[in-house]
Amino acid sequence: MQTFVPWIGYIPLGPANVTIIHITVIAGGMVLGPASGAMLGLVWGILSLFHNMIQPTILSPIFLNPLVSVLPRVSVGFLSGWAAKFLGKWLRPEISRVIVGALGTITNTSLVIIMTALFSAEGYAKALIIPETAVLGTFVGALGLNFIFEIIAAAVLVPIIGSVFDRVRK
Repeated sequence: MQTFVPWIGYIPLGPANVTIIHITVIAGGMVLGPASGAMLGLVWGILSLFHNMIQPTILSPIFLNPLVSVLPRVSVGFLSGWAAKFLGKWLRPEISRVIVGALGTITNTSLVIIMTALFSAEGYAKALIIPETAVLGTFVGALGLNFIFEIIAAAVLVPIIGSVFDRVRK
């Protein structure tokens, strides 16, 4: 549902979408562990692939490559689960959850950029009618504004979701 209903998982802003669905995957990995987090990420990644087929934007051709649309999402859930386990041993829950939220967002954005640069540069260049040599800088610039919003949202909402799960478990 978060994938296909605007403003629930993705906020459409011009030619791109700001992602907020990553918060669900980060929180799931944090609460359920790395394996379940990876499964949530896999579902998100596959649905992201379909989302870009069904509701395309100018950047959708990039996300038709599973290395761009699926692999980063699986990594978000998996790494969020491990980060939560590790940081939970050393830090107060409120602090570790802020860090896990930020790390999950950084994982998603950085892997999408890296995978795009490695495997989808030609498609991105064609979509924006720019030379392939300008792809990385253009993509980083385009994602920069999204990334700021996404990291703040995750750093604020993941700790709140984590505390709600703590209360429900008791």
